[in-house]
This record gives sequence, C-alpha cells and structure tokens, in this order.
Amino acid sequence: MILERLDPQEDRKQSFMHQNKTVHCMSRGGIAYISVCEGDVERRVPFMYLIRLEKETKELLGNGRTIKNLDKGDLKQSMNRLIQEVESGKNETAELDKEIEQVRNIMVENVERLLERGERINLLVSKTDRMNNNSLQFRRRTVAVRRSFWWKNVKLLVLLIVVCIIVAYFTTGKFSGSESP
Repeated sequence: MILERLDPQEDRKQSFMHQNKTVHCMSRGGIAYISVCEGDVERRVPFMYLIRLEKETKELLGNGRTIKNLDKGDLKQSMNRLIQEVESGKNETAELDKEIEQVRNIMVENVERLLERGERINLLVSKTDRMNNNSLQFRRRTVAVRRSFWWKNVKLLVLLIVVCIIVAYFTTGKFSGSESP
C-alpha cells in the first residue's frame, strides 16, 4: 500500500499515518527507504535514521554492487546498528549542538579580538593626530627660529658693513690728513 504511493524515481520525503504507526519514506536515486515508528516519535529521528541508512547503503553499493546482489546480512547488520544508535540517543543533533557551540565560541573570540583591534586602531589614530599636531608646532617653531637667526645675521652683516665703512672712513681720513700740511 505504501509502495503504491511512492515514486522511487522522484527524490522526496513523506510521512503517512497507518493505524497507530507513522510510516516515514524517503526516496533518492531510485531507491526507497522506509521506516515505521510509533506515532509519538519525533519526525526528525526516523528521517535521521533514513539519511544514515542511505549513506550506509551507498557505501555498501560503492563496490560496483547492485541492490539485487547486495549482501543482506551486511545491510541488516548496518540497519540494526543504526537503529541502536538512534534509539540510544546518539544522534547528529548533539554533534551539531557541539559544533554550533564551538562556532559560537570562535565567533565570540573573533568579536573580542575585533573590538580589541578597534581600540588599538583608535589609540593609533589619536597618537597619529597628536604627532601630526606636534610636527606642525615644531615646523612653526623652526620657521620662527630660522627667521630670527636670519635677522640676527642680517643685523650682524649690516653692523659689520657699518663698522667697515667707519673704519675705512677714519683710515682714509688719517691718510688724507697727513699728506696735506
């Protein structure tokens, strides 16, 4: 009755109620996987089992085997092991929760590092601004010092020229005064 409702060529997941049981079906790659559970079982658990069963079946078929010449004992053993894992609570959600927690911790660490980096960048920007202001003040002071020394040099040169002129005037006056009498 269930196989009549399934089209194994169409990849899809379905669930059916039959009496007090729930039938979960998954068809992929031309193969139909079916799980029958009590009605109160969460839907994700049988589908997790079916996904794992699909992986196991693909591994068993990976050696060039077909469904017809597949060792039924290996498949039955895999199915029993998967049922025990699912029933004992070994499910992928716990593993996913652990992975999510690890990713969350990594993200928190990355955000903290990013904030620290932002603080360091702000500190560098403020130090750069301070150094820029200090360099501008230093440039203004050096220009002022250069101008004051230039003026001192000009004054000294003017004073030297005046002294030379006075010395030349007195020197020429002594020489010119001694020849005339």
